[in-house]
Amino acid sequence: MRRRLLNGATDVVLIDVRAPGDYALGHIQGAENVPLGDIGSWQPPASKNVVLYCPGSSCEASSAASKALSDRGYSNVQVLDGGLAAWQKAGYPVARKEALPVVLRPSVGRLSAREAKVLGAAGKLFIVDARPFAEFRAGHLPGAVNIPLEELGTSLTRVPAGRQVLVYDRLSSRSREAAEMLVSAGYGAKELTGGVAGWVKAKYALEVK
Repeated sequence: MRRRLLNGATDVVLIDVRAPGDYALGHIQGAENVPLGDIGSWQPPASKNVVLYCPGSSCEASSAASKALSDRGYSNVQVLDGGLAAWQKAGYPVARKEALPVVLRPSVGRLSAREAKVLGAAGKLFIVDARPFAEFRAGHLPGAVNIPLEELGTSLTRVPAGRQVLVYDRLSSRSREAAEMLVSAGYGAKELTGGVAGWVKAKYALEVK
């Protein structure tokens, strides 16, 4: 099989089941990267033999990937004996993928529900509720202004300059995205630990209006 792969057999597709970072550092020349976690939704090319590999003979990921494909009805599936280690030991070519540039995300701090309550009551916070309006209307932090995440990029003028901004949402991923957007725009923004659920858990009242 190694010889067929080396000679560029057109009826074979070689799949590296490792994580993308490991694949980028070095993989068998011509191999495609389909991590084990993605095998369940991957569609093998029609009429081709699939050869799977992972780091070495002690790695079980390629065997697990093979079973997953077999369970889905694919019969032309094999595991490369010895994996990448055996390929390299034989002196066969290994390729590397150019690393993608690292995008540094802005640093965002957090405030606990207790800290937010104290600072909010003292008028020291501009509070942004990044949830959809229907959720905001059902109950929000006292004094919060509703600017949904989807509208924040075009509504930054609604956030006063020079104020400490607190952002929250029902989902931490959304509040983090909103806070990062504000920090990138020059605001001193932090996110509420636990979001609106954290506020309620602390037994603080929500405002409804």
